[in-house]
Amino acid sequence: MRNADQFTVFASKVFDTLYESFPIPVPLARSQLIEDVTQSLQKIRELEWKKDAIESATYVFEKVGQITEEEKENAKKNISTLESKVRDEHDRRRNMERVLEGTIAFLVFEEFVREDDNGYYQLTLRGFTHLNKRFAQHEIQDNTTIIEKLRDALRPEKFAGAVATGVFTSLVSSAFAG
Repeated sequence: MRNADQFTVFASKVFDTLYESFPIPVPLARSQLIEDVTQSLQKIRELEWKKDAIESATYVFEKVGQITEEEKENAKKNISTLESKVRDEHDRRRNMERVLEGTIAFLVFEEFVREDDNGYYQLTLRGFTHLNKRFAQHEIQDNTTIIEKLRDALRPEKFAGAVATGVFTSLVSSAFAG
């Protein structure tokens, strides 16, 4: 997923979180926001579990003399591949963390969101107003507000399709244009 796509998904998640709590400032659970989008920790755990299982099985079979040199080499290759995938997933997650931080900074700088002295966030009047507008001249032409459209797109059964078709980009752009 490109940074711009990640931005629109994270902006949608932040808007949804802050709209739900409005007007009460809340902390943004960054790790949970990233996990909601990527399931990266789950992927890392699964990859590490597979690697550990191969290592353990190889060790046991080696101790009881039930493994050939070819099987040991295949196990080493599989372990190496899994370690590489774990590193890639960690890198992907670190990039997501940077994009999320950039997204939050952008929303604060553009005054859609404010951060209080305790590190809690709240929609500003500007952000709240934009999310409640109905944009007749843009892509949203029915009586549904942007926040209602964002929430609908964030539903698990629609999420992947919304990312692929650019729904988030369109909705977030409409919110900023308001």
